[in-house]
Order: sequence, then C-alpha cells, then structure tokens
Amino acid sequence: MVWRSVTRIVNDKTMEYEMYSTAKDGKTVKEMETTVARKQ
Repeated sequence: MVWRSVTRIVNDKTMEYEMYSTAKDGKTVKEMETTVARKQ
C-alpha cells in the first residue's frame, strides 16, 4: 500500500491536513482529514 499526505495552509490561523492511501488495485481512499486552528 502506498500513502501520501497533503498539507494546506488556508490562512494565518488555519491549516488542513489530509492523508490518502492507494491499494494494490489502484483505488485511492481518503483515510484522514483534520483542520487545525490557532486559539484566539
């Protein structure tokens, strides 16, 4: 299984993180998604 991660900086206070896996049959599945925001 192969996996990849994507990190996006939305603005100065928000960041998004996603993790995908690709199985041997070629299908890609989003395994995790999280959004992090700074405390105000």
